[in-house]
Amino acid sequence: MTQRLVLVALVALSALLAVYGFSSVGKLAVTSQPAAVSSSVFPMSRKQKTALKMMSDDESGAADALYLEQNAKKPGVIVLPSGLQYRVLREGEPGAPSPSKSQKCSCHYEGRNIRGQVFDSSYQRGEPIDFAPNQVIKGWTEAMQLMKEGDKWELTVPSELAYGRTRMGRAIYPGATLIFEMEILKVYEKPAWQFW
Repeated sequence: MTQRLVLVALVALSALLAVYGFSSVGKLAVTSQPAAVSSSVFPMSRKQKTALKMMSDDESGAADALYLEQNAKKPGVIVLPSGLQYRVLREGEPGAPSPSKSQKCSCHYEGRNIRGQVFDSSYQRGEPIDFAPNQVIKGWTEAMQLMKEGDKWELTVPSELAYGRTRMGRAIYPGATLIFEMEILKVYEKPAWQFW
């Protein structure tokens, strides 16, 4: 059991170091592309990949906490009092509208966990989706009301602002920190009969 925990900790640490631009030998990896959590960024042995996939929920929670801590130190990342972290990838036009809590928007997004497993993507489906900030997870509700039409952000959402300890399929395990690339394409005008 102790050997397994040590192996899992080493795998998580090497993965996180690779995400932040360090190679497995401790030297800064020079790359023209931003780091992302994928096998192309941190090549792992088959044994390491299996260990990462087999992490228990408690072990995953520890890796997620470490990811949040390290991500908060990245340039351009803003950490809100709720724990939500975001980085602006693209800004919309000055004066563009921001949605109210119940105002529908047309959005594109892709969600993944810290292991790089994509669990949902409107980009892959080839069409945006419409929803209001009050129809989604807490982290999105908070972020969307700060965003404006045309903005594209990377959101790092702690589990308590996402699905908490609820398992939502293989990629969203209990306590999962979720990473979203999200853009608001359009903020719809409120119909005259709505009073929110």
